[in-house]
Amino acid sequence: MATDQGSVTGRTPSEGWSAYPNLRLRPFAPNTCRGRIQVQVRRAFLSAGDVVLSTTEVFDFTFARTRRVHWRRRHRWSVIRVLDRLCHRVGRAPTIGRPWLWRLKPEHRKSGFS
Repeated sequence: MATDQGSVTGRTPSEGWSAYPNLRLRPFAPNTCRGRIQVQVRRAFLSAGDVVLSTTEVFDFTFARTRRVHWRRRHRWSVIRVLDRLCHRVGRAPTIGRPWLWRLKPEHRKSGFS
């Protein structure tokens, strides 16, 4: 039984946007910076205050519940990628391994996120 698009929905394809006016008001990327790791990185900096954190401290905060070694190794690059996007590299720590030191960018310091 062959039917065209207009007879199934009752509308023709040219009426698409007029049938859904609220879709035009939707932002381009409504869930930007709301991923699990992105939220946890921001919470790590907000809980520490306006200080510089090392990569190790951010790892400990983002994977506090999952201390399994293979999970931490697998997700380490995701945390570094998020840190590059949300933070500035301040320098290197003088400790063993010399992890990077990070400071949260001013535009990501808002506290009203979920």
